Amino acid sequence: MYAVANVGKITPLDKEDDMVRYRMTIGSSGFVGTMNADGIPMVWQKSGYTVDRSITQLPMALVRLVSKIRFKVDMKALAGLRVTSIRLCNGAGAVTPFTMNGHGGSRITSQDESIDGDYASAADLDAINSGGQIFFYALENCQGTLLTGNTD
Repeated sequence: MYAVANVGKITPLDKEDDMVRYRMTIGSSGFVGTMNADGIPMVWQKSGYTVDRSITQLPMALVRLVSKIRFKVDMKALAGLRVTSIRLCNGAGAVTPFTMNGHGGSRITSQDESIDGDYASAADLDAINSGGQIFFYALENCQGTLLTGNTD
């Protein structure tokens, strides 16, 4: 059994192998790097489950597909600094949600899957410049084979 939450409408797949290999991109799934109007994208899976008609509820422990990143600047060390923009760049823009023990795999497989994601709002920038902290959400950056031309 597989469950996907907070990613907008997706078409159900017929075969389990198709579900395991299913790849969502941020653009096609309805979520945009941070929380969308539906919430944080989450998944759940359970193998070896047999449907029992007497069970009316099935508990699910959903796991979020994005990492929560705390960002804060030590303004004491940088006197006079005023932050005017913050953005997560070159992050994963696609995820295979049912790989890696159900926690999703988001290794970039092509340059097309590299995106500029979450960014600071005006209120976020005010918080940072006042010594506060803000939070970003991003797909996990699973390390893998470097893209062509990347020698770093």
